[in-house]
Amino acid sequence: VWSIAHLEGNTMSDNHASNDYGALSIMASQGLLTRNTLTGNTCARTAGLYLYNVTPMTIANNIIAGNSALYDWLHDNSAVQVRGGESRFLHNTIARNAFAYGIRVDDGATAALTNTILLSHRRLGRSRRHHHRRHQHLGRPRLREPRRRRLPHQRRLRSPRCGRSRRRERRHHH
Repeated sequence: VWSIAHLEGNTMSDNHASNDYGALSIMASQGLLTRNTLTGNTCARTAGLYLYNVTPMTIANNIIAGNSALYDWLHDNSAVQVRGGESRFLHNTIARNAFAYGIRVDDGATAALTNTILLSHRRLGRSRRHHHRRHQHLGRPRLREPRRRRLPHQRRLRSPRCGRSRRRERRHHH
């Protein structure tokens, strides 16, 4: 059964679900998603927008940001997942989601992006112990800034108490 979905000017924020289908899931239909905000949502895998066999689908002027997954150790999570169908993303912002991918397009699907901002997506990769602590807080999950790599001239000097330093000293004394 095909239907037509038209969602305009909605806010879907701070929702928590244990399914794989995100704050908003559209399946086996066609539609228009415009001027919506999907922020701070937590789901098992795809916390933002899940599209399954949606043809044609236009996603325009939306913000999808700050979403995270319960199963954050999986490598294939994304803020938006397109499975089958044809989608057009126009003038959207997809940013600071705790996923390895901003948009994941599976086999058999097509997605065209025009003036869409994809910014700061990264996999948190925390253990289950840390995962439960992160979701005990009310509100949005906090995102850590990535560690800066030090250049060779910026490396810290090891203290003389370090085991490696002691070994070097012993070798030189013998």
